[in-house]
Amino acid sequence: MADTVKLEAALYEPTRLFVNTAFLQRLRDHITTTGSQIFVADTSMAPAKDGGLWSRPDVAALVIARGQFVPHWVADLHTFEVKTASGVNESSVHEANSHGRFGRFAWLVFQATGRVSPDTDGLRRIAKVAGQLGVGIIHFDDPTRPNDWVIALWPRATGADDATADSFVRERFPNETKQRITARLNALGWSGALDDH
Repeated sequence: MADTVKLEAALYEPTRLFVNTAFLQRLRDHITTTGSQIFVADTSMAPAKDGGLWSRPDVAALVIARGQFVPHWVADLHTFEVKTASGVNESSVHEANSHGRFGRFAWLVFQATGRVSPDTDGLRRIAKVAGQLGVGIIHFDDPTRPNDWVIALWPRATGADDATADSFVRERFPNETKQRITARLNALGWSGALDDH
């Protein structure tokens, strides 16, 4: 069993690394897309124009992919609310769900130790609320071990529109990441990719 992480901010980088690597492969397997590329950003400190309670997901990822058999391209924004084992509860699910207004899929990520270890009532209560709201759950014991990360529940698509997701990426992703997104879209022949970040 890993040491319990006390500070939420200490989990942002491990979450970003997981999302940038193992998460993309698991997502590919889950939705059977090909040619997927992911662009991940720590958005925990990005200014939120709309402000207010629960207006800033900790990590966000734009996934650009194409269908394997039916020709189509998708660009989905995933938002990730990160919590420590001591900070996660049913309200955390509602916070993650509120971030679904920005992108297509909302996730709650947390260290599953102590009262929220696998097979505990704490984790079952969180999973029940997440299932009702359509929020995905990712949990882990040791944030430094990639094989410890478990996708316990896949999210349902939110009603967020593409224009809202586009605004979120434009306003909150770092310029370097936006330039990489633009380069990828240009390589795909997307004439709508603009260079005016």
